[in-house]
Amino acid sequence: MSDDAVLRALHEGLTRRPMPETVAGRLLALSCIQAAPVLAGQLAAVAASRPRFSFLPDDWAEPVAPARQIARALELFPGVEGLSPAERDPAAIEAFIARLSAAIAKPPRRNSVRRDRLDRVGRAAAGLQLGAHAYTKRFRFLARLEAHFSVYCQERRRLAWRRLGKLGLVEGIAFEGFAAGPAAAAFIAYYAARRGLRSAFTSGPQVRPFDEPAAALLRLAEADPATDWALVARLHPAPEVLARLTPDQRGALLAEWTAALAGLAEELERTWRRSRFDLKDMVVGRGDDSSTWNLLAQAWNSARAAWFSLLEASGQAGLLEACCPGKVMRLMAADVAAWHRADGGGLHPDTVVWRALPPPWAVLRGEAFCPRAQVEAACHAAGIDGQDSGWVAARLPPEPVPFTPTPELVHGVEVGAPGLALLLRKRGVFSGKASRPVPPSAPP
Repeated sequence: MSDDAVLRALHEGLTRRPMPETVAGRLLALSCIQAAPVLAGQLAAVAASRPRFSFLPDDWAEPVAPARQIARALELFPGVEGLSPAERDPAAIEAFIARLSAAIAKPPRRNSVRRDRLDRVGRAAAGLQLGAHAYTKRFRFLARLEAHFSVYCQERRRLAWRRLGKLGLVEGIAFEGFAAGPAAAAFIAYYAARRGLRSAFTSGPQVRPFDEPAAALLRLAEADPATDWALVARLHPAPEVLARLTPDQRGALLAEWTAALAGLAEELERTWRRSRFDLKDMVVGRGDDSSTWNLLAQAWNSARAAWFSLLEASGQAGLLEACCPGKVMRLMAADVAAWHRADGGGLHPDTVVWRALPPPWAVLRGEAFCPRAQVEAACHAAGIDGQDSGWVAARLPPEPVPFTPTPELVHGVEVGAPGLALLLRKRGVFSGKASRPVPPSAPP
């Protein structure tokens, strides 16, 4: 394959979820990797560790667009400018719904059959040539379509926050800039794959994404004059990377992360008000939307860490003296909490700090006062160092860890064989729900 073809495949994988082993195999075809024999051998060992078969999806779960409903709308509203059922752009779908609504004089998001539906006089005044049954049929259809579209938009936002928390700002990386520096592109692609690894069910820390192959690829990028460090900083905002940026580049990144924090603040508060978790231990309770909360918490903490790093690199760390929004603690499953207690552990000190501070979304919006001194006092009371723990300053980048092969997981639990993993997943094992029984075998 040519370098251009390899780079296009790597760029396409940035917003997907390929195994690091798969990415390492693709990197071996790049000429800049082939010119570094030691690094090529390291990546070849990574690629060779990929299992022959794996049932882990290599993409994120995509929201279901209202394709079937759009196809039905084309039948019910033949006179309206159509839309392809394969369309996934929310703006195009919203404009299509607006055209459908205008065709029956229905105000957008007014879906009450009792209050918003037109009677015979209203239909005549609007110039509609539809009988009561035909009009009501289309009115109810549009109400269902708007409901599906609302869920679709919500799931797209959730996917964007999930990618942000796991991968960083990868969605803003255009192919032209990515391909201009092959060495930087190699690091970005591999590190994004490492960051996208699924979390394992464990009572200890997760595997850190910055491993020895990633460090070697970063050193290769440092030796390449074509490296665009602003792109590298979108995934790896370490001090040595941010120091290579111009003030304008750091300012642009700071604006993006600030906007991300502002959007997350709204989503976090909305989820908080809907659930009201127990601050005492942050263990999942009945009715808690833990999936949404945990992906938002991860996105917030990732965005906050990058925001802190950029403030420090830009000489604006003094802002934290007056406004130091805290981390957001994830909800813990009850079985993991019991595992912690069985191992002799207690409540994590970060949880003690979290419940002592005002909600970070309120601090970011200026609705609550939380200076750095208050956070440091809460950390001291919990027995942790505010700087080392990342509560009042950006954490120092970790040392690279040895590469570990991607495990085959079923709901976070590592399973030795892909075939066994598929069987357990189909039976609902480790899902927290009742396992589905094995169907009886057919009689001979």
